[in-house]
Amino acid sequence: MKIQKEHLAIASVPVQSWGELYNQDDALKTGTIFKELDLPFFAAEQIRASLTSSEMR
Repeated sequence: MKIQKEHLAIASVPVQSWGELYNQDDALKTGTIFKELDLPFFAAEQIRASLTSSEMR
């Protein structure tokens, strides 16, 4: 059996520029050392809003 050498996947990862960083304690609380990546997460609010609107129907 002849195995062909093909790529299974090719990753394309942009380089993260080093901006302002959190100190160790704040980085552990937020989950990132990069302040630019500390963004709000709204998924729970969106799910709650869709459940509330569907219950009103």
